[in-house]
Amino acid sequence: MSERRLETQWPIEVEIARSKGIYVIEDDAYGCLMEVPLPTISSLVPELTIRFTSLSKSLGPGLRIGYVESLSSLTSQISEAIRAPTWMASPLAAEVGSQLILSGRAEKLVVDNRVELGQRNQALIDELKGFNLVTKAFSPHAWLLLPAPWTASQFCAWTESVEFKVSASDAFNINRPRKRPCLFLEMVE
Repeated sequence: MSERRLETQWPIEVEIARSKGIYVIEDDAYGCLMEVPLPTISSLVPELTIRFTSLSKSLGPGLRIGYVESLSSLTSQISEAIRAPTWMASPLAAEVGSQLILSGRAEKLVVDNRVELGQRNQALIDELKGFNLVTKAFSPHAWLLLPAPWTASQFCAWTESVEFKVSASDAFNINRPRKRPCLFLEMVE
């Protein structure tokens, strides 16, 4: 959620959640990658928020384990909901993740990942100079706005014909169509 939305829309959304008696689900998988993180929703309204985060996004894809922050009164319900489709997290991933966090090495890995993502973003910006690219310094993703007359689906089909895969923005847009066709790019090695 952007800082602007947090300041303008969030108070309205909190009131709606309060009045309807519903919880807000906060997906904070990438939050720690920001050099100056925005306040989490759970830090603003902990009584209304169930916050999820993930080590696979912040530390490394091999650590496929996430963490949940919520009111203690919700622990058993959340545990049951998670256990139904997955049964349990990998004990090895849980132990490695816990040891990284407790030893302080997780913080160093996050800093190293920020540096790496910053370098990848800069390389992408340099390679696509002259194109309309939207990204943030420590984001593992970018949006490439396509020039006319391209549509996202046409461009995706063309890139597949030259054995390169990209995704159209439509696959990542739930609420509203984008004003311009664009592509979703992911920074991978």
